[in-house]
Amino acid sequence: QQTGQLDASFGDHGISIVDHQTFESLTAVAVQPDGKIVAAGFTQEYNHSSIAVLRYLQDGSVDEFFGQEGLYKGQLEPEINAATCLILQADGKILVGGYFISNLASSYREDMFLMRLSAQGSVDSSFSNDGFLTFDLDRNERAVSVKIAPNGKIYVMGNSSRQNNSAMILFRYNIDGSP
Repeated sequence: QQTGQLDASFGDHGISIVDHQTFESLTAVAVQPDGKIVAAGFTQEYNHSSIAVLRYLQDGSVDEFFGQEGLYKGQLEPEINAATCLILQADGKILVGGYFISNLASSYREDMFLMRLSAQGSVDSSFSNDGFLTFDLDRNERAVSVKIAPNGKIYVMGNSSRQNNSAMILFRYNIDGSP
């Protein structure tokens, strides 16, 4: 509310808690034109994490018609996967960026991803042929932000590091996921 007080009409006295009996974290949020709230992050069980995207109704309850009972949960690699940013397209589709770590036991290297979900919370395979783009510069890359320009171009911003060297990175794609 404008007074700085929690809005008691949202969730339980201004707070909405979703507990899937795992370790969960949300890192990005966007509000749809209809007032529904989309949030992204990860859920973790037994040192394996999955990308998590949830949708809430205006009152703070979970939108049961999104994904599987309000949650999209998926992995690019079997060990570490996390969403760090998202943006809503004008058509209701959801672009989600983040990072994953493959082969954690033998090496530690993060790679960025961008994926698109349908407005209903399923992977949109019309985006980049399978719904996912991955970025591998042979460094550690993490997506920090994703934006859509007025001309429809998608910009994915992030950071990249290797040993004591770090850099900012920017990728640009067409709305269908092509370079």
